[in-house]
Amino acid sequence: MKTAVFVVIFMLGMGNTALASEMGKLEELLKKEPENVKILLKLGIDYHHKGVEGDEKAVKEAEKVFKKVLWLEPDNVEVLAWYGSTLTLKGRDAWFPISKLRYVNQGIEKMNEAVKIAPDNITVRMIRANNSLGLPDFFDRLKFAITDSEYLLKLKKKSPKAFPDELLLQIYLNLGRAYQKKGETEKAKKYLNKVIKLAPESRKVKEVKKLLGQTE
Repeated sequence: MKTAVFVVIFMLGMGNTALASEMGKLEELLKKEPENVKILLKLGIDYHHKGVEGDEKAVKEAEKVFKKVLWLEPDNVEVLAWYGSTLTLKGRDAWFPISKLRYVNQGIEKMNEAVKIAPDNITVRMIRANNSLGLPDFFDRLKFAITDSEYLLKLKKKSPKAFPDELLLQIYLNLGRAYQKKGETEKAKKYLNKVIKLAPESRKVKEVKKLLGQTE
């Protein structure tokens, strides 16, 4: 359950003020416990979230944090996946085309490695699915956004308690987006409508209706 909750927290995100406040508190805690993996991981995820929003400095900080955690815990596959995703963001921000390709491909390799090591890890699959959905078509990663998300739905049948509604909503939304990008509109509608059915009052519904071409 803790793994799934971590992913949900990342996907929901926070307001900028709340996120900055949390990060400030984590930075203070690290001064007292600089090798506390739990604190480092939370901070790294927060920096990653800011990086996804376009903060280049946050991407650099996330990379530093995740590298430190991997030094402390080399076998931590979830951090390996976060680190891989961060490298793709570093590629996004790089100036030179060769550097962009190198960092993105390095990040993809790290995420693939994490999935290979721990195929049933919810966090690892969610990180790769979301990252694959966000990468340009040039990298041909859309298929992984779909296969990872569908794999997670299979895991849900085995361990339903590990999938709170907010996590399930994100998986449905990812599949809806992915199939829409792929041009398979019926499958896209199927998953997008699942979001509305599961949580009609969710703030995700507004986005879903836009994707479906509906009006409020």
